Amino acid sequence: MSKKPQSRRATSSSETSGRTSTSGRPTRRKRLSFGRKATLVAVFLLVGLMFVPTVSTGIRQAQQISALERDNEATEQEIKDLEKKQRDLKDPKYMERRARDEYHYAKPGEKIFIVESDKNEHASTNQANKGERQRPWYVELSDSLKTVGLATEE
Repeated sequence: MSKKPQSRRATSSSETSGRTSTSGRPTRRKRLSFGRKATLVAVFLLVGLMFVPTVSTGIRQAQQISALERDNEATEQEIKDLEKKQRDLKDPKYMERRARDEYHYAKPGEKIFIVESDKNEHASTNQANKGERQRPWYVELSDSLKTVGLATEE
């Protein structure tokens, strides 16, 4: 038996990937040099830096919009409260109740009794316990002696 010599053919990486040019020749893939890569990265960074002010302006405007919306809601609530107050002021029953409660008005023939609470007495004892006085000490001493009966009224 005779052996046929086998021819070895060198294959490039482009041939293994199956790429061929239009002429049927294998194409070679060009690699970017370091300078081109650096330039490309610099261009991308420059474009990115150009958008930073735009993005920050957009964020600032969104914050202003949300603050204005909150102010708008507060103003709308205030308008509702004022409209309710206006309706109440037009209501004769509300005005009568308010005149009776706040200004002690009475209808003809009615008698009004005003009862004062003893909150002032409790407040003065609490203040005495705290060491705070509304009046000078000698006036308080005189009043206490009068209540006990040891002093005469002048």
